[in-house]
Amino acid sequence: MNLSQWYAVSIAAITASLLLYRVGSVSSTFLVSRFQFVMLKHVAYPLLVQRRYWGAVTRLNGALVGSFIIINGFCMGLGIKNTSDLIVRSGTMASINLIPLFLGGRTSMFANFLGISLHTYYLAHHWIGRVVIVQALLHVSLVLASGKPWTFDSSQISAISSASALALILLLSLFFIRRIMYEVFLKIHMLLAFVAVWALLLHLLPTRSGQAIFPVVSLSLWALNAILRLARMAYYNLGGRRPSRMGQASIAHFFEGEGENNVTAMRITVRLRRPLAIQPGQYVYLFLTDMGLRRRFQAHPYVITWWDDSKAAMNLYFLVQPHNGISSELVARNSVGSVTIDGPYGKDLHLENYETVILIAKGIGIAGLLPYIRHMTYRRLSKDKAHEAYRRGLITRKIDIFWVLEDNCQQEWLADWILELQQRDSEKLLLTFSCFYPHKKTQPTPVPADLHWRFLYQQKALPIIENLMVKQIQRSPGRTKVATCGSSEFSASIRSIVLKSMSSYHNVEFAETEYQPRPVRQAYPGIHQLKKDDIELESVTGVLRPERRRRLARSSRLTQVLKPSTAGQKSNTENVPSDKEHLVKTYSGVFAQMKTLQEKDEDEDLEVQTLGERATVREIL
Repeated sequence: MNLSQWYAVSIAAITASLLLYRVGSVSSTFLVSRFQFVMLKHVAYPLLVQRRYWGAVTRLNGALVGSFIIINGFCMGLGIKNTSDLIVRSGTMASINLIPLFLGGRTSMFANFLGISLHTYYLAHHWIGRVVIVQALLHVSLVLASGKPWTFDSSQISAISSASALALILLLSLFFIRRIMYEVFLKIHMLLAFVAVWALLLHLLPTRSGQAIFPVVSLSLWALNAILRLARMAYYNLGGRRPSRMGQASIAHFFEGEGENNVTAMRITVRLRRPLAIQPGQYVYLFLTDMGLRRRFQAHPYVITWWDDSKAAMNLYFLVQPHNGISSELVARNSVGSVTIDGPYGKDLHLENYETVILIAKGIGIAGLLPYIRHMTYRRLSKDKAHEAYRRGLITRKIDIFWVLEDNCQQEWLADWILELQQRDSEKLLLTFSCFYPHKKTQPTPVPADLHWRFLYQQKALPIIENLMVKQIQRSPGRTKVATCGSSEFSASIRSIVLKSMSSYHNVEFAETEYQPRPVRQAYPGIHQLKKDDIELESVTGVLRPERRRRLARSSRLTQVLKPSTAGQKSNTENVPSDKEHLVKTYSGVFAQMKTLQEKDEDEDLEVQTLGERATVREIL
């Protein structure tokens, strides 16, 4: 062929290559999206085991755990010729599998950095630990059965010590034991784990020094994780803007109803010493260091429900439901003078990458979804030019929120925050909020009801939610993400609804928050009761009833004129006063707040329903 023919062939080859590349990219995109949808619908989302306390186990989780067990069984049996080979292989496999168990304690900074959810981390830790214990006990049993004489040297004593520590870990890890003494279990578990790996190191050094690298790596990872955590804790809890030695906290209480003493929830406000960048879905461990020696070294995880500034938060808010642990002791307190934080940790669901977001919560589960609502609302509707980069990358057009209350009094938990969100979205561009009450109406709703802010009483929530959710998916462009937070049974119901809708719509995804509420248990009757004639003064200013807040705001200018100037006075809001300085006489209300003469005159006005006609369920659907 001459030069022109080679040129023609080259042009044809280049054109064919471009066509093949384009066809391949389009087909691969379709195949990848189709494969992803099939995997989500049939593997990642369907439940294999529904657990009440430790999160549900999906088919994907079960497949990963099963694969890990099968691979270990295959490695244990491949190339084994006699008992001596099995003894060596079982000990080596146990030493290797021990390494990922020391990536961290209750929370691993390495797992958090890799984006591994807390539920997945716990599940992997539990099953890897069980496999290690089985392999170690098999190793010891085979050695004992071989009839090897006992010399009681350091190697044999350390081997028995390591195996005994692992056996005790297995015994103490039984669920009913953990449930009875969880904090004690954590400390004993860490001590036994350290004994096991240190004894393993002493066992390997005399005879198999090459394999001693495995316990050395395990201890090094544990030490590195501890050093990183301590360094971050020192940075955020020492020094900083505020003069106090550590952070401080104030506690506001929510009650069951008029004349009731039972505390249904608490709002803990922690004042930080240094600004902290917060992402939705994060949680921190709180060391309440002025609650006695026993509590000083106990860390308790709480999900961050609200904060004052996303990029430089100085105040964190936690919505906590009292249980049997330290939260039951906080019921009787109004403040904590010294708080140390460890965190934040947690996996962001990145809901801002979806055009439509549907959030469904039940009871205290709203605490796990409210951070996403706040984050996307502030990010989308912020008009400050300084936050232009903060708004960039958000593609969410619509957020539908469904909150199923377990009792009508729970609306007081979010009353002021709901009002703030409604005022932020005053043009009704982003949010649609539906609140389901189990009983008939007895008090005003947090905000006036309309088509975007709906309050439904004595209605079955799940059928209405399913109907509204399917209609929203049907008419919404782009992808839709459904996220839920509630009891295990409630989350399983929402999961089933999403799987059912995926049969008709392929642009739907599902997620559960890392925070998963558990049923409230009382160790004895009255543990969550508090006398309402002794309530802190500071809790009054933080959360007022929305109707009263609006009236007080309208008269704020007149109040400022009538008040004498206080410009020369030094503010003392940074220091939390002691409990004795807080206590004032109050009336028995749904929330802890003072009753002034002005408020007393307004009580009758609060009982009048001025919220207008509310849309019926049929009109909503």
